[in-house]
Amino acid sequence: MPWVNIGYTMTMVGKRYYLAQNIEANEIDGYNEHTATLWREFAFKKCKLRLQAEVINLTDAQYEVIKYYPMPGRSWRLTGTFNF
Repeated sequence: MPWVNIGYTMTMVGKRYYLAQNIEANEIDGYNEHTATLWREFAFKKCKLRLQAEVINLTDAQYEVIKYYPMPGRSWRLTGTFNF
């Protein structure tokens, strides 16, 4: 798009084990996480400003990377980068 850039990322993880023993008691379910990004760059003479907004875990999926340690749900991140 001429005025904004759009990005989309989907991360998928299958079933896995949280300890070294690959037994059913140590198995954790898989998950997928979606992230949407919008950004725009502005040029000022020799400088550049990049403004970026992200929605992380867009679907608010509940998952665990470590057993009994739930990851956060949907979150937002705003970033500004100035290069000179």
